[in-house]
Amino acid sequence: MIRPGMAGGGCPNLSRADIRTIGTAGHGDHTDHSAQIEDRIARGDALDGVRTGSDRSGSGQLRANRAMGDASMRLVLDSLLALMLVGVLAGVTLHHRNERATEEKVKATRLEIHRFQTQIMIQAALEKVPLTQRGYPVSIEPGWFGGNLPANLLLDASYPWVEIAGHAERDRMHPARCMATSRSLAKFWYNPYRGVVRGRVPDTVSDATALRLYNRINDSQVSRVY
Repeated sequence: MIRPGMAGGGCPNLSRADIRTIGTAGHGDHTDHSAQIEDRIARGDALDGVRTGSDRSGSGQLRANRAMGDASMRLVLDSLLALMLVGVLAGVTLHHRNERATEEKVKATRLEIHRFQTQIMIQAALEKVPLTQRGYPVSIEPGWFGGNLPANLLLDASYPWVEIAGHAERDRMHPARCMATSRSLAKFWYNPYRGVVRGRVPDTVSDATALRLYNRINDSQVSRVY
């Protein structure tokens, strides 16, 4: 016997309202599942964003560190270059200063030799002191200069003042040693047989420089200092 409301296949006789209710319930389950998926995707995107931002921050810090390192290296190199330039300029300045000082000493010594020679010729002309057979003073008297002895500014006070040439050197116009190679050699050399006085130069310079200095202060043209 078939009950009212049952179809031949035993299916319940559902109203339209019941069908809508079932359909709505099914749609709600589907909507909740979709929402969960979208939420998970959103959280994944957010995590990727955080990771991307962190990577960018790390890269930026690395670039900043490299920039600071490059700046420090440039500063060190610039400082070293500046120190080198200061050293070179100081060396050049000192060299020029020494050259000027030497030049002033050369000029002054040359004038002193002229003064020395002039006084010798005056004494020879006056004939008030002992003279050699050739008519020049046998020796040098400090009193001729009124307490202001001729000075050789190229040599310090540790050297004797003047050397008188002996008979063996009577024909020489210049000393055998133009450089003061020892403390026993005097600043000036005087040959009473020729009536000439010469100034010696220091041995702290090269032979070429010594030769140039000797010829300048003595107004001579010798070819060697020995």
